[in-house]
Amino acid sequence: MILDLFVVAVLILVNAFFAATEIAIISLNDNKMRRRAEEGDHSAAKIHRLMSEPSRFLATIQVGVTLAGFLSSAFAAENFADRLYTLIGIDLPAIHTASVVIVTFILAYFSLVLGELVPKRLAQNNPEQLAKAVVGTITTLGKVMYPFVRLLTLSTNLVLRLLRVDPNRVDRSVTEEEIRMMVDVGRELGSIHEEEKEMIDNIFEFNDMAVKEIMTHRTDIVSVDVDATYPEVIEVALNERYTRIPVYEDNIDNIIGILHIKDLLRYTTEPQDTFSLRAIIRPPHLVPASKSSDAVFRDMQKSRAQIAIVIDEYGGTAGLITVEDLLEEIVGNIQDEYDEEEPDIARINESTYHIEGMTPLDEVGEMLGIDFPDEDFDTLAGLVISLLGHIPDETEQATAAFGNLQFKVLAMDDKRIAKIEVVVMPETEPEVADDDE
Repeated sequence: MILDLFVVAVLILVNAFFAATEIAIISLNDNKMRRRAEEGDHSAAKIHRLMSEPSRFLATIQVGVTLAGFLSSAFAAENFADRLYTLIGIDLPAIHTASVVIVTFILAYFSLVLGELVPKRLAQNNPEQLAKAVVGTITTLGKVMYPFVRLLTLSTNLVLRLLRVDPNRVDRSVTEEEIRMMVDVGRELGSIHEEEKEMIDNIFEFNDMAVKEIMTHRTDIVSVDVDATYPEVIEVALNERYTRIPVYEDNIDNIIGILHIKDLLRYTTEPQDTFSLRAIIRPPHLVPASKSSDAVFRDMQKSRAQIAIVIDEYGGTAGLITVEDLLEEIVGNIQDEYDEEEPDIARINESTYHIEGMTPLDEVGEMLGIDFPDEDFDTLAGLVISLLGHIPDETEQATAAFGNLQFKVLAMDDKRIAKIEVVVMPETEPEVADDDE
């Protein structure tokens, strides 16, 4: 009896070995193993060879699992079922059949728990360590069982070809969705920080974002006329503290160059009456407004441009983009020594906010939990102008309403709404008339 139990236990352990090996190896990353193999890791090289021949590897595993299962079932039915039948002591064919069924169910339970589920869970917890421990054994078994494994592989490939499936095709591509899911899991498990997750998400969104969505709008561009005098240019440079300033001729739609402030240093020793802005400006780097941000970034890298002028479909100036603007879409806000920390949205009290007019409408909607209409405007100022039906005057202090939101224009910058007060009014429930009838 003890010997019989020992044989069954050994067969279950054999099944467990193959089950754990299968999960351990298929859980590993093929690219990671290849890289380890190139670095001189012999175990990783063996694992990579197994992973490069999935049909042969899986056939070896399946042969081992199937043989262990068949042998344990046959052995148990032959020994334990007869003993159970003798123990019951009723000489009926149905009792013998019932004994076989009972023994089969008991064996199936222990085989599933000890031979499948437990080893697979253990393999999932540390697949690389287990794979390295068993790769030599499974490789040797593959060579020993090669004729049978080869027959199974050829048979499998034949059936796949009959089903019009290429048996040699292995899809190793990784989609954006899969990477995002892995990042989400890593964040939940704590292996990836929130800042890292946000940066990875920003990289994917960077490709889908047109440069016009992140550019500095033409109304906010600091520029100088090509005919400006040296003192006028110096005044702009001192007040704005930019290292590069666009230079236009006649109007902002005709930007003819970029002034590098360091190029003004020569006139500290030369006569200022010889100053010519046209002589020291550099050709502007132009990009279309519809071009994707990542394409613009690569373009600016190749041309070594730190600043580019964004051109609209009519050839006019739509805005301005810098390398810093593009990088900030990935890594977040980059503060330099001259940046003033001024939030776009300032909460005054529980229901009142002061918001910059150029704040994107979807950002305001996300903060307030409101879905704004999908119209031709992208900013809060655009929504308010649409509600007013005109551009407000500086002294007007115009007000407008949208749903339970009250808007009040606090400041204007020429013809642009600079700051808006938003008050969230309590939503009033409709009164229900009493039914006296």
